[in-house]
Amino acid sequence: MVKKTLFFLLLSHCAISQDSTLTSKEERVSAREKKAQLNNRYYVAGICGTQTGVQDQRMSSLVFGGVGGGLDLQMVAYSDRSYRDLQLRAFYNPVSTSIAPGAVMHATKSDLNYSYLWRLKKTSAHKIYLGGSVNSMGNVRYFPPLVNNSVGVDISLGLSPVMVWVKEKIFKRNLLLQVKGGFNMLTFSLRYPQFVYAGREYQIKTVGQFNRLFFEIGLSPQFKYSKENRYYFAYVFDAYAFSSSIDGNKIRTYMNGIKFAYWLKTK
Repeated sequence: MVKKTLFFLLLSHCAISQDSTLTSKEERVSAREKKAQLNNRYYVAGICGTQTGVQDQRMSSLVFGGVGGGLDLQMVAYSDRSYRDLQLRAFYNPVSTSIAPGAVMHATKSDLNYSYLWRLKKTSAHKIYLGGSVNSMGNVRYFPPLVNNSVGVDISLGLSPVMVWVKEKIFKRNLLLQVKGGFNMLTFSLRYPQFVYAGREYQIKTVGQFNRLFFEIGLSPQFKYSKENRYYFAYVFDAYAFSSSIDGNKIRTYMNGIKFAYWLKTK
C-alpha cells in the first residue's frame, strides 16, 4: 500500500512538472509572438506603373503627359514607439503632347528618402506616427526636337514633416491599411540651365516657393507574428512645382502610380 501511494505521488509530481514545463514554453512562445508583433522590419522590393505630367517652361510652354514605370526599394521598420523608412526610387516616363504626338520627351525621376517618426497615440486599433524626412530628388528631361535646348535638369534636397497612420483588421479581416504623407517645408534646389540660360541656379525655398506634396495609401495582409512575408498594393502620388528666381519660368510635374511590392520580413 505504501509503495502504491509513493508511486502515485511520484507520478502526480511528474505530471505537474510536465504541465509547468509546457506552460513555461507557451509563455516563451507568447512573448516571442508579442515581440514580433511590436517590432516589425521589412525589406521591400516593388514595381510601379506610373502616369506623369510635365511642364518645363525653359524648354517649352507645352504640357507633356504619358505612362511609364519604375522600381521602389525600401527598408521599413516600425514598433510601438517609432517608424523608420529608407527608400530608393527610380522612374522613367516617355511623355508627349497632343500638338506633336510623334515627338517623345524622355522624363526620368530618382529619389532617395529617409524618414524617422515617433508614435503619438497608443491604441490597439491603430498607430499614428509623426516625424520628419530628408528627401533628395533628381529629375532629367530630354526632348530631342529642341536640339541645343533639349535637356533640362533639376536637383533638390528637402526637409519635410511626415505622418504615418497604420490601421489593422480592416473589414474585420487580417488586412493592414497604411497611409503616409508629407510636404516639403524647406528645400535647396539646383537647376541646370538650358542652352539660352547662363550659369547654374541655386535656390533655397520654403513652402509656397517650392511646393512638393507626396503621399501613399497601401493595403496588405497582416500576419500575426513570425518571419512570414506579405504582399503590398498601394496608390502613390508625388508632385512638385517651383519657379526660377531669375526669369520666373516654372517647372511643374506630377506622378500618379500603382505599386505592387513584396515585403520580406527580417525581424
